[in-house]
Amino acid sequence: MRSRLTISILIFIALCIRLAYVFLLPPTQTVSFRLEGLNDEASHINYVHYLAQHGQFPVQTHHAREKDSFVRNEFEYYQAPVYYLLGAALELVVGKNNSLLACRLLSFLFGALSLLVIRRIFSALSFPAAVKNGAVVFAAFFPTHAYFCSVASNDALSWLLALLLTQEIIRLCVTKSDFDSKKLWRSALYSGLLLGIGMLTKTSLFLFVPVVAGIFLYRFFVSRNRQWLFALAAVLCIAVILAGPWYLRNLRVYGSLFAFNVGNGPPQFFLFSAHQFVRFLTLALYCFWFPMQHVPPSHAVVAFLWCEAVIMLANGGLFAVYALKKRKIALWETTLGCLLLLNIAAYINYNLHWDNADGRFLFPSLAALLVFFCVPLYHFSEGLRLRRFVVPLLVCEALFPYLLLLLVP
Repeated sequence: MRSRLTISILIFIALCIRLAYVFLLPPTQTVSFRLEGLNDEASHINYVHYLAQHGQFPVQTHHAREKDSFVRNEFEYYQAPVYYLLGAALELVVGKNNSLLACRLLSFLFGALSLLVIRRIFSALSFPAAVKNGAVVFAAFFPTHAYFCSVASNDALSWLLALLLTQEIIRLCVTKSDFDSKKLWRSALYSGLLLGIGMLTKTSLFLFVPVVAGIFLYRFFVSRNRQWLFALAAVLCIAVILAGPWYLRNLRVYGSLFAFNVGNGPPQFFLFSAHQFVRFLTLALYCFWFPMQHVPPSHAVVAFLWCEAVIMLANGGLFAVYALKKRKIALWETTLGCLLLLNIAAYINYNLHWDNADGRFLFPSLAALLVFFCVPLYHFSEGLRLRRFVVPLLVCEALFPYLLLLLVP
């Protein structure tokens, strides 16, 4: 009972931090209360305004690398539409002056629901309470997730849909091969809807197409039941019917399926030199742990980066030991591993064309990241009979980046 109360209090504190972001973050890339606003939030909101005012989708003619891009704030128009349609509907109810707060609260809601889905994912995998609680609390406090789930952008909704897809994929992984026919078709319908809506929310959710297809194909080869093939065809058909018109519009309007070059400007097409690779790793590490960029350079910031590098290496070492000790790799572990590797590959490929090492680009595979941080730590602590320290350690790990705010003048 005491443990449950403690976890509830921690999650409540984390939600209060997120809610404070909603109300305290400045609306542009300025600093207020030592917090920096999101530089492209105005562009996301302009998308919402356009839909509410005109009742049709805007056509983007300016990209983010133009000199006056953050004056025009029209470089998010290429984004998939679901979040912005929801925001426009809210604006019609609360008015244009209140739409920023309404859209932030919408993101806050999606972020809070994500925590619930994370708990369900780890419950489905039959992890001990310390792992389930640790994963939820770590995600709840994690600065980058908290920040982007408190601003007006399509990230929070896309991560919620990614977690729901992950939950369904894991359910397919842990279910026995003799899957009931009705459950199979219900799962196919649900997966197709999530995929379609996900790809209409953010293009990064295309990552789930090969993963979902791989699970259905694997189940077919194991069971030799052709219903898995028919169900996979249904999943893909539903997703294409839902998302296809938007991407056909991209081809017609922009001449590109994803229109990345429309939002980010012409590809830079550079390969990593040694210097660029070190810079990429440094920015990736910094942005993964801490989403704001207004902390002035100093020896303290360098020390912070070294600390976070040590924490990442320590987690990597624990994960390596955990993986080597396992005699058998479960299907869900292979699947989450493939999802994370696909996400990393897409992240690196993106940075070969456009220079943006933002760590949140790895969050479509958030469930896999939480396994990486939480599960090996639990098994290491269990070996030392220190299981009660798992959740406190994860809380400290997640809260540590907030020390950077003390360096803001």
